[in-house]
Amino acid sequence: MVNLQFIESSGLPFELASRGFDEDVDMPPNLFLEDGMQLWDTNGEFAADFVNKIYKIKCRGPDDDNIQAWANETSAFDMAAVPGFPAMYY
Repeated sequence: MVNLQFIESSGLPFELASRGFDEDVDMPPNLFLEDGMQLWDTNGEFAADFVNKIYKIKCRGPDDDNIQAWANETSAFDMAAVPGFPAMYY
């Protein structure tokens, strides 16, 4: 199974919490917090739905050339360069 910790440590919820903005913060309405989290959640749902429709069967992981190429491109310094993204899907 792939370690997706990079999403947790670089995503909007982590960024907001690291700055003291979470659901317990007592302040007037914060549109960036509220709208940002709505977008974060909506994008996550869209991505999950999309992947689930494309991969209706369980992913073959290391044997899936498309997944491996995507992971390599997403992690490559000269391409997407997403910090912490695994170069291979296990």
